[in-house]
Amino acid sequence: MVNLLASQWGELMTNVGDFDGETTYGLREAGGEGEYLVRVGTENRQHVLGHISLLGYNGSIIAPMTTGGPNEAALGDPVDILLTEWARQCHKQGGVVILPHFPNPRAEHAAAILSGNIDGVEMTSLSNLYNGIDPYSLSDWYRYLNCGHFVAAVAGTDRMQATTVVGAVRSYAHLPKERPFDFEAWKDAIRSGHTFVTYGPLMEFSVEGKPAGTRLKLSAKGGTLDVEWQVASVTVPMSQVELVVNGEIRETRRVNPREEQGHWSVKVARAPGSHSWFAAIIPTGRRSSRPTLHR
Repeated sequence: MVNLLASQWGELMTNVGDFDGETTYGLREAGGEGEYLVRVGTENRQHVLGHISLLGYNGSIIAPMTTGGPNEAALGDPVDILLTEWARQCHKQGGVVILPHFPNPRAEHAAAILSGNIDGVEMTSLSNLYNGIDPYSLSDWYRYLNCGHFVAAVAGTDRMQATTVVGAVRSYAHLPKERPFDFEAWKDAIRSGHTFVTYGPLMEFSVEGKPAGTRLKLSAKGGTLDVEWQVASVTVPMSQVELVVNGEIRETRRVNPREEQGHWSVKVARAPGSHSWFAAIIPTGRRSSRPTLHR
């Protein structure tokens, strides 16, 4: 699944002619084979508050695509819309809202996430596109999880030049067996947080048999949770798997460079009103993470 984003750069419009608000290219209904899908959305940008990716929405293009003048919108353009307003409109039109190259910049992000208008945050490598997920992206994501605000981890190459490979960093979204691979199923998986992000290794990760994104309700005393994982990699040798609980490494296991599986039993204490979250990390220099949030 590739999301191609139309946008505006001052007076220049890019890929706007590819947007029709309804077609997923590659579907059998659109003349494809159904294996590789492309959907055109928009990246809307404000020159101070940041950028926002509006994916797979239906109907008319969400305009203005940029605002606030250079270096984003046209010279003299006023600030007449905010990121959160764009996000709300995208949801009204059935789309998915992602914060790209997270967390840069730290401006309107907090308001948009806390108001429930963001479906996912984009894990990136920031300055080095092939060096794995930057700790800066991870640490800011952990801050929101620690405050009880879950948003899915997703990825995007933010391909702005030919030297960047589409899919260098990828999101994998788990679809139910009974659902066909189409864009609506993909959007539902992102909204549910059934995702992991990778520059190479693949991962299966569950807590109490439940996939990433699941909320589990514990007793007042907490409990012991069973964490299962299976990892494999072809292009990037693995060294170990780490279990992160509430932003701190709780367990570590050395693994075979190509394939491994295992489990941990983890005790979780619970105070009134508290929550815990789990994530698995493969620290290969290129990192992969997948969260499960527990309340």
